[in-house]
Amino acid sequence: MGNPTGESTGDLTGDLISEPMGESTGEPADEPISDPIGEPTGEPDEPIDQYCSSCNQKKPFINFGRFLTCNMCRQRNRKANQARHIKQKALLNKNS
Repeated sequence: MGNPTGESTGDLTGDLISEPMGESTGEPADEPISDPIGEPTGEPDEPIDQYCSSCNQKKPFINFGRFLTCNMCRQRNRKANQARHIKQKALLNKNS
């Protein structure tokens, strides 16, 4: 690399750093990033499960959108809600 004393030798090729540095840590950027526990981040071997707030069953995380209710319960509730709204709308039109 460069001169061990830290002084410039005048030869610019010897003063260049060969390893890319991390932006904020100053460590080489080619090391894998790890979570606080010390395990490398990435795809887990087993799918993560989450409890549905509607049916209270543990289901794979992929079955959830941005809500805490699984997609199957949301689909069932959507159909029930549509039927209820149609019934309420018919009652409102009948009373008018």
